[in-house]
Amino acid sequence: MIKSNREIDTLAIIPAREGSKRLPRKNVLPLAGKPLIQWSIDEAIKTDSIDLIAVTSDDDEVLAIANEYKSQNVISIKRPPELSTDIAKSVDAVTHTLLHLSKMGIYPKQVLLLQPTSPLRKACDIQGAIDFFEKEKADNVISVCELEHPTAWCGMISEDRVLHGFDLSVSRSQEARKEYRINGAIYVANRLAFMSKGSMIFEKPKVFVMPNERSIDIDTYFDFKLCEALMLDDSQCKNKCCSL
Repeated sequence: MIKSNREIDTLAIIPAREGSKRLPRKNVLPLAGKPLIQWSIDEAIKTDSIDLIAVTSDDDEVLAIANEYKSQNVISIKRPPELSTDIAKSVDAVTHTLLHLSKMGIYPKQVLLLQPTSPLRKACDIQGAIDFFEKEKADNVISVCELEHPTAWCGMISEDRVLHGFDLSVSRSQEARKEYRINGAIYVANRLAFMSKGSMIFEKPKVFVMPNERSIDIDTYFDFKLCEALMLDDSQCKNKCCSL
């Protein structure tokens, strides 16, 4: 049962709007035996430090799935249409959720954003990011993973089909310095700092490093099937969580 009029330590927000052009209805598509959204809810529930989980969506099917977890500190929030368009941002859903909860008298100290498109993210990753956030006394922590290839090998293609801007002085990937990218799996922010900055990524965020095999962000059918293949391979689940 969700109690109102209280301050909590950690709120997890899972945003899952209905529309998706490249992979229609992706948040409720069955992935390795259950809807995509359910993977994130289940891992959030397993995370000891999360006090409340808010699923925000304009999709009645998503909200119905969330409502099945009412007894496990999960609340569903109907998102208005103007915050559910193709140009709507996750940060707007976070702000709407915080304002909705404030009307119930619920004020979290820190906020997690867990996008459902990162279903390989484990409870140990989420807990690790929270622990790091608290240990560092940080205002902001985001999850990252190591780049698969050096950015020196990247460039822009001109109209005449020529690649520009790459650097072949790095001839082998082993010679390149380690670089990292935001993987979109976990964002942690102090609530008051978030309300002030209006972003889940501050200017100099601390980082929690995740393995590449748990850093796939589903955007296309290929991503979806790749995640499913990894889920069906038990060996990937045995990899330990990691961080710098």
